[in-house]
Amino acid sequence: MKTIRIKTIEGFEHPAVDILPDSALQKSGKPFFVPDFADRFICQTATAVQINRLGKNIGERFAHRYYDEIGLCLSIEAPELLDRLRQTGAPWALATAFDGSVITGNVFPKEEVMPGEGRATTTVDGNEAASFTLPEAAEIDRLIAYLSRFFTLKIGDCILIEDSHEISLTINSRILACINGKESVNIRVK
Repeated sequence: MKTIRIKTIEGFEHPAVDILPDSALQKSGKPFFVPDFADRFICQTATAVQINRLGKNIGERFAHRYYDEIGLCLSIEAPELLDRLRQTGAPWALATAFDGSVITGNVFPKEEVMPGEGRATTTVDGNEAASFTLPEAAEIDRLIAYLSRFFTLKIGDCILIEDSHEISLTINSRILACINGKESVNIRVK
């Protein structure tokens, strides 16, 4: 199983794509321990699309057949370290794909959370920090078709579509991410 993080960057024709190692994934409910290799960490809520069948070079009109569950996850990065790595042309993985950098949550049937109409909210200590509409089904289908040109998608693979809201992580805070009021991610920062 692989986890593919995808982020649209303004001004670029193609989205940024990261393949994350298994050690980057951490289940919701366990605390996130802030690493000591950077001074500041942020997170972004991402829509998680769970792949349910094997496919390569998937046509966009068939992409809806390759997933039936959607959830949320938190994607954590060290922004200052990332900036330094970008400036020197070094790989970004040290700042974005370290152990525990993606907190995975519960997934729900796509019909239940209604892509394009589903509402995701992220709260920090009970205060809303981010809110966005899930990507529309057509956008998810387009990304699946795009990624399948480069990678064979397999059962259990997860595609993470990042939102642009950045949330600073502070020790002892609780972060909760929900779709239409249904809890997907719940962690404490330690």
